[in-house]
Amino acid sequence: MLMRQAMLGAMVVVGGLSADDRISQTEKGSVLIAPFVQGAPDIDGQILLSNDHPSSVRVQGYVLLDDGRYYDTAFALTGNQPTSIDTGDLLTPFGVDAGLFSVYLWSVDAAGAPIRWNHLSGSLIQTDWSEDGSGSWEIPAFVSQALVGDNGDRVGPENRLDLDGVTFAAPPASQVLNFFASGSDLIANSALCHLVAGHDFSDKNAPTPVVKIEAEIWNENEFKFSGTSRCASFLEISELNSWSTSATNHFRRSNLGTESGKARLNGTMNATCEGSADAALLMVQLRYPSSGGVASGGVVGAGLEPCEIRYEQESAPEESAFSIKPRSLRQTR
Repeated sequence: MLMRQAMLGAMVVVGGLSADDRISQTEKGSVLIAPFVQGAPDIDGQILLSNDHPSSVRVQGYVLLDDGRYYDTAFALTGNQPTSIDTGDLLTPFGVDAGLFSVYLWSVDAAGAPIRWNHLSGSLIQTDWSEDGSGSWEIPAFVSQALVGDNGDRVGPENRLDLDGVTFAAPPASQVLNFFASGSDLIANSALCHLVAGHDFSDKNAPTPVVKIEAEIWNENEFKFSGTSRCASFLEISELNSWSTSATNHFRRSNLGTESGKARLNGTMNATCEGSADAALLMVQLRYPSSGGVASGGVVGAGLEPCEIRYEQESAPEESAFSIKPRSLRQTR
């Protein structure tokens, strides 16, 4: 299962809107999100970061574990500096050696307010060394560009990132994916990993987000099916054959009626999921071929779904090249 949780890959394809308006995995930007980092004793990994501007920049960061705990850190990237973060070190402050987590990073000024610095890029590289591991994989970070101001200018309110398609590029409003039905001849099963993009890091008592993910599904004969859904936390991985009940899960071949299909997914508020709210999602698809191994599948973003990231700037930036050390991190929530 660790291998399945670790082999993550995704692609957000833009169309009908400017690439700048929507979060991408192919552009440089001012906000980076590595959403699906797997920590485990047999998994090594690095988050690679780069600043391609000749001047240095300060970066604010938060590490968010799937149980809702988080901590912040801050550091400096010098001009044209590439660097890396050991993913195993990122789990140390939580007191655990395994877990699914996300890393948020964005450019800030000396006071900790967000600035335009569309020169940051990054990706996650991990290797599974376990007996049944599948080697190495790479996931580009989700990137949001600042859309106003000049390079280095403060953007939006202090201590808040408005990912609204006006100030910063926004997440997609819905996710569209082509999939092989669970139980098909070619692909035994598939899974989705999702992250609610917006988060409030300023309120330690805020409840962790809950969302109902609803799917509209079409089979190869263009028949449309509704009713497939899942109540979910803000960050998790789920196999498609476990969605809904067996009778309404149209990710299954026995219900879909064809080998493959198309799904449109939305994160919504629904009374059947206590505490849920409409949410902007970042998502990847995993495919498990019947012949063995893992293959990553593309997820296509459509529309815009504004969200906010609220935070406190508490940690002093490092004066030199970035390194993760327990002394540079404040206590977890």
